[in-house]
Amino acid sequence: MEKTLSYRVVRPTTEPRPTESNEQRGRVRLLLLHGYGSNREDMLQLAPFFPECEVIAPHAPVDLIANNLAVEDAGVSGWFRPKAYCWYRFRFDPIPKWWEQLGETAVRDMADLLQPAEPEEFRQALALLQELAARLREEPGRLIVGGFSQGAAMACALGLLRPELVDGVVLWSGYFPPLKLIVSDPDLLPLPGWPVFISHGTGDPLIPFSHAAQMREYLTQRAARVTFQAEHCGHEITPGILHAVRDWLKSI
Repeated sequence: MEKTLSYRVVRPTTEPRPTESNEQRGRVRLLLLHGYGSNREDMLQLAPFFPECEVIAPHAPVDLIANNLAVEDAGVSGWFRPKAYCWYRFRFDPIPKWWEQLGETAVRDMADLLQPAEPEEFRQALALLQELAARLREEPGRLIVGGFSQGAAMACALGLLRPELVDGVVLWSGYFPPLKLIVSDPDLLPLPGWPVFISHGTGDPLIPFSHAAQMREYLTQRAARVTFQAEHCGHEITPGILHAVRDWLKSI
């Protein structure tokens, strides 16, 4: 596992329309976290949808290729792209076998399958993410943390455990993070109160839609201001979802 998060920054290409609200709150900075087996480029390619924002995207700390973990986790060579990272490895192995088992039993067991294979990997990844967010927080502007799939779980964990570091959270096709590896009772965490945008495909074959509903219920109970969008799609971020996030950013 890496000791720091390697990240890239895409600067804004347009200036936001000057308003009293913008002047008071400053520019929006998006810290975007990719999913399992992906890399920061997946998040950086979203930057054109947010031309008024600074977009920061790190590689997750576990290098699946360099550590010869890709074949072990995937079960087949070539499943991952040349640069494949994750925040922590899952309990499932191999991925194709997991896909073949998708059905009622697999959906019931999904929460267990999405737990870290090595709990310490999750703890270390979260510590690195907190360190990066704290450094970014020193600069002016609002910091919104977003993520896709496993990245959404990490964004949610960061927001719940260190609410002072974020001004909002975006959760795309995610699931509830394994917070019990950090705190004994997640229901006792402080109320974050920040705005959160959740989207999920109703036909998602990898992370069932019920996981989004679980996050919405939990975060609403924690006094977060939740905007929820169900999309008729799979495990993906559609242009419609991106436009909805852009409108949401303007409203918070």
